[in-house]
Amino acid sequence: MLFRSSRSQQMWKVALLFWAGAMSTSCNDLHGGEGRRKPVIIDTDIGSFHDDFPAIALALLSRELDVRLLVTCSDDTRARAAVAGKLLTLAGISHIPIGIGVPTDHTTERPLFGWASDFVLSSYVGGVYEDGIAKMAEVILRSEDTVEVLALGPLTNFPRLLSEYPEVVRKARVTAMAGAIDIGYFHSPVVSAEYNVVLCPACADRVMRAGWRVQLAPLDICVDASFSPSASSKLFVGCRSANNVSTALVQTFGYFFPFWQFMIHDNWHVNPVLYDVVATLMLLSDSGEYLAEYEELRIVTDEAGYTRVDETAGALVEVALRWKEPRASEMFMDHMADILCSTHHHP
Repeated sequence: MLFRSSRSQQMWKVALLFWAGAMSTSCNDLHGGEGRRKPVIIDTDIGSFHDDFPAIALALLSRELDVRLLVTCSDDTRARAAVAGKLLTLAGISHIPIGIGVPTDHTTERPLFGWASDFVLSSYVGGVYEDGIAKMAEVILRSEDTVEVLALGPLTNFPRLLSEYPEVVRKARVTAMAGAIDIGYFHSPVVSAEYNVVLCPACADRVMRAGWRVQLAPLDICVDASFSPSASSKLFVGCRSANNVSTALVQTFGYFFPFWQFMIHDNWHVNPVLYDVVATLMLLSDSGEYLAEYEELRIVTDEAGYTRVDETAGALVEVALRWKEPRASEMFMDHMADILCSTHHHP
């Protein structure tokens, strides 16, 4: 099901929603009691790398999060929407609507674009919104509670969102897998310019300076987020035959990284780094069991995509830099596997 609307219609609608949202802002605390699920929008470049889908599935299957919209970002965002639609349908969690984000490149072919080329977007049961940015603003402004925007890809949708709907900063906050503070990829002591920031450094800088709360999961902590042996066994053997999410994971990982999968006596061994799942973890109430306390740092983003601490010019953000203990990342992966193997979905 495809949804289209004119710009004037969207502006009229969002203006009314903003008025209604402003009237209810003072009541937010009254509605945020124990057991209330957090409203979430997921912004994703699904289709380029292997870790978006586990992070999305973790959010969708969590009992704490109420995912209200998934928006595609970067490159051919319509092709990414087809990837999202096909994967979520295969996984049996296709109740979530999809918004098509701001395209940046229609020529680059990403790994899963061909795989999803046979998926008909109009057949997606959760619904597809042509103007994903307007839909983001609508979801944020009509929510009674603060909306968590979970950013798993380059932040290319945010300049338009912030320019056209600046009022969203009062009703949303951002948790992003982005940046690197003290280390590089693969635990290199040389700091890397992290991929999600490199693709649009100005986008990242604008998000951090917008005036809303920003939390970062940088490479410093994400590089240790790889499957534990027990999590691999549980996901790819224990619940594979009875769980559509695990089936979709096997298919996705097999497409991306066949050299990371091999069978020994009917056991799957998979050990990729799942950068994006750490950002999802940061939204969960039990994250404190696995992550050390966040550090407040003033971050600047330079033109090359490096995120540096600058006490004078930096924007204040909350950064997760360390796991709570040496085995915490492995413990979290086991916890994630339990959630992904759950038979309880939360539409």
